[in-house]
Amino acid sequence: MLILRLAWRNVWRNTRRLILRLAWRNVWRNTRRSLITISAIAFGLTFLIFLWGFGDGAHEQMVENFIRLRIGHFQLHAHGYLKEEDITLGIPKWQELVDKLSRHPLVEGVTPRILGQGLIIGPRQSSGVILSGILPEMEKKVTNLSTFVTRGQFAPNEKVREILIGEDLARYLKVESGDKVVILSQGFYSSLESGSYRIRGIFRSGAPDIDRGLIFMNLHTLSDLLQMPDEVHEIAVRLRSSADLQGVIADEVGGNNLEINTWQNLAPLVVQWIELDNIVLYIIMFVVTIIVTIGITNSILMTVYERFEEFGVIRAMGARRMEILQMVLLEALLLSIVGVIAGVLLGLGLDGFYGWKGIDLAKYSTAFAPFYSGTVIYNHVTWWHVVQSAAITLAAGLVSSIYPAIHAIRIQPLEALRYV
Repeated sequence: MLILRLAWRNVWRNTRRLILRLAWRNVWRNTRRSLITISAIAFGLTFLIFLWGFGDGAHEQMVENFIRLRIGHFQLHAHGYLKEEDITLGIPKWQELVDKLSRHPLVEGVTPRILGQGLIIGPRQSSGVILSGILPEMEKKVTNLSTFVTRGQFAPNEKVREILIGEDLARYLKVESGDKVVILSQGFYSSLESGSYRIRGIFRSGAPDIDRGLIFMNLHTLSDLLQMPDEVHEIAVRLRSSADLQGVIADEVGGNNLEINTWQNLAPLVVQWIELDNIVLYIIMFVVTIIVTIGITNSILMTVYERFEEFGVIRAMGARRMEILQMVLLEALLLSIVGVIAGVLLGLGLDGFYGWKGIDLAKYSTAFAPFYSGTVIYNHVTWWHVVQSAAITLAAGLVSSIYPAIHAIRIQPLEALRYV
């Protein structure tokens, strides 16, 4: 009995090897058709991997630029401040918290801010604005504000009443760097406060709401204007990596009885943009998969029709239907594997090249400005998307061969032998 079992296993292994060899030979019997099918699979997968690389790169830049623009990875406020925007809801003993966060090895920068609302009055026009008091050297470690200055200088001086305003606001007020304006605001004790300020610099961030409605001044200058006690309204924190977000919050902020808002909470529109882009990419993946499936089905079906007589002879010689089914499925699988390998290599090559060089979209800068992604997009490889695209393409190749394989096993030997 043991000898029979060993003999059967040996026969089974040899049959499998024979079917695999026959399938590989059959793939290259019509070299032109096989190369066309492999090319269709490879180019479809290359397109998917490149598209995912472009999308992931744009999303990464979008998030990074938005974080560097204003908000940081997370912010701290007194409970109820964001909802009510009441300047009396401040963070006391903020220096201790800032020092503690600054010492954390995963934190790149921390900056405190005082916020308020006011009216800026120029020579001819006036406009409602948001006032933001900052410490320039600390702000540089969290945001890119210092790099946005196009005229004048950054770093509003604590000892001189100076402000930074956006280009859009400067154009509306018809003022330039060095001009003076008047600012009115409600103070901490509900009194009307005012002061004259010189414009130290004009910036352009590319975000219309910031360029038109936000004014920066030294934190101590705004504190004097609003008659604030020793409190701030906001502490923005930038991390070395977004992956460290929850760990830093748990380590350093958990017991401070403050309202903690991550960038996802503060920028839900950016999160929605990314989710919408991913939905579009999945739709494109579905369409490409359908095209690849149709192409492989057509190729394998043509092969089955061309080998109608051959399958009849094999069946007449004693081949079982399951063996023919395995042979056809293996042919499709081999075509798909070769196409997927080529597609992954080409896709990664394109992503690597454009991840280094970038794709210049400067001519469409106006359209991309609201998305914070910049004018040059650098592809970024996310391995999960590569594996996902390759697996779906491979599965599509295998599924597409089921109908031709069923057609092949239904061939009747006597009917096929008439054409021999």
